[in-house]
Amino acid sequence: MPMPQELVDGIVENLEGDTLSLKCCSLAARTFVTPSQRQLFRKIEIVPPSGIGDNPCQRLYDTLVKSPHLAELIVELRIVLMNDETSVEYEDGDLADGHCPQWILSDEALSLPLSLTLPFLKLKGISLVEDSIQESNDGGRFSMHWNTLGGALKSALADVLSSPTLESVRLRGIVFDCPRDLLSLFSGAMSMKSLTLSRIYFDSPSESHEAWPEAQTWSPRLTCLVLAAMEGDEFVEFFLNPAIDLSQITSFTVATGAKKVTSDIIAAVSSHNRVEHMAVFYIHTPLIKSLSTSQLRSLHFFTLDMCQTISDIFTEYPADSSLQVVTVDCRVRHTPASLNDVVEAGLVRLPLLKRLQIRAVHMDYPEEFPDWADHVRTALPSLEGRGWLGISLLEDDAWFADWE
Repeated sequence: MPMPQELVDGIVENLEGDTLSLKCCSLAARTFVTPSQRQLFRKIEIVPPSGIGDNPCQRLYDTLVKSPHLAELIVELRIVLMNDETSVEYEDGDLADGHCPQWILSDEALSLPLSLTLPFLKLKGISLVEDSIQESNDGGRFSMHWNTLGGALKSALADVLSSPTLESVRLRGIVFDCPRDLLSLFSGAMSMKSLTLSRIYFDSPSESHEAWPEAQTWSPRLTCLVLAAMEGDEFVEFFLNPAIDLSQITSFTVATGAKKVTSDIIAAVSSHNRVEHMAVFYIHTPLIKSLSTSQLRSLHFFTLDMCQTISDIFTEYPADSSLQVVTVDCRVRHTPASLNDVVEAGLVRLPLLKRLQIRAVHMDYPEEFPDWADHVRTALPSLEGRGWLGISLLEDDAWFADWE
C-alpha cells in the first residue's frame, strides 16, 4: 500500500536544511521527488568561486536549463558578494596582485550565467551580501559598486529588486552613487514587506545627496525594516520622507551612532503605534523615555553601560506597557552593581515583562565570562529567582549578524 502523500510531505518538511537527506529522499521513490526538490531549491545560495575554473552561477544556470521546472521552486536567492575566504589578501600592506574580492565584477564569464538565470525566477526574497568581517573591507573600499556591474546583470538585478511580487530584500556591502539611486531600486516593489540595509556606501559627497521626491511614488509598504549604518555612510535620514510609508512597520531595527537621526526615525516609526519589536543600537536615557508605542512587545539594545540601561528600562520606560522581553547587548567592563531594588520597583511599572536577556559581547577574556555571569545573577536576584533572567556570551560574528 503506497504511503499517503500528506505523510510523505510531512516527512520531507522535517528535513529542511538537511541537504544530504533531502537528496537521498529525492531518489527513494517518485512520491518523494517533488517535495524533496521543493525543499532543496526553495532557498539557493551563490557563494564566491572557490578557485580558478569554479563558476557557481554557471552550475545553477546549467541545472535550470536541464530541468526548467526547478526555476519555479526557487523562492529566495542569496548572493554572497564576498566572504572571509575570498575577501582581501594583502602583500606587505598592499592588495595582492591579481586579487579581486569583488568576484562578481572580475570576469563576465562568472556573472553572465546569473544575468541569464534571473529572468526565469519568480523570487519572493533576494539578498546581496558581504559575509566578511567589516574590518577587512577598509571602509567599503572593496565592496561591490552597483554602477560598475555589467549591463546585463545590473538590468536583471534591477528588474528583480523592483518586481511587484518581491517581498524581501537584504543588501549588505554595496556602493551606490547616491541615496536616491538606492531607494529607486525598490520604488516599484509594491509587495515588498521586509527591507534590510547595512554597510551601504555612496560615491558622491554627502552635501550633494537629495531626498526622494515627495511627488514620486515609492510603492513598498514595509512591515519589517532594518537600517544599519554602523559601518558605511549615513543613510537612515533618507527614510524620514513623507513619500516613504512607515505606517505598517511592526519590526524595526536602527543601528547608527547619530543620536538625532535615531530619535527622529524612531519617532516616525512609533507614531503609527504598530511596532511590536524594536532594536536600537547605542541606546541612551532620553530615547528610552520616548519609546511609548503601546504595541511594543520586545526591545533589543546595545549599550556601553549595562547597569545604567537596565536601570533606565525599569525607571524611565512608560508604565503599564505591553513589554514582555528585553534583550541587552553589552561590553563587559566591570562587575555590575546591585540593581535589585530598582528592578523590583520597576516590575510594577512593567506588569507583562517576563524576560531580561543579557548578552556579553567583545569580551577580551572569554574564560572570565562564568564569573561575570555569576556577578550579574547576584546583582539581579529577583529576576533570577523568577527564572526571568538569561545570560549568554556571543561571538562577534553572531552578534553583528543580529544587527545587520
